[in-house]
Amino acid sequence: MPSPPTAPAVPKAMPEASQPAYVPYDQSPGQPSHPITPEHERIARENALVQQMNDAMDNKDGALLRKLVGDHAAEFPEDSNQLREGYRLIADCLEHPGPQTKRAGERFFEVERGSTLRRFVKRHCIDAQP
Repeated sequence: MPSPPTAPAVPKAMPEASQPAYVPYDQSPGQPSHPITPEHERIARENALVQQMNDAMDNKDGALLRKLVGDHAAEFPEDSNQLREGYRLIADCLEHPGPQTKRAGERFFEVERGSTLRRFVKRHCIDAQP
């Protein structure tokens, strides 16, 4: 049995001009959306260094990757994201491919389940080995 016709769609009323749909924030020239603190600058430096390490890894430059890991250790001794072990292992695999680095990569892959470098260790240490 056919259903009865429905009422035509009626657009919702737009808010009054005196009542904006949202409250805009101050976008005045010279006003940053949030203050740039020393901590923000530190995070930006670490992010830039991590990008350089990723670039060295992508270019298969183990020596540069190892140097950048040392730079990271000097400036960020806490290694809060636990990146250095993985990057050092990848540098080893790039510079000295073979059964020993493959085994080290397999151990890292099995143990470090939460590492953001896990897939790169697999690519450069496990899958890339002869």
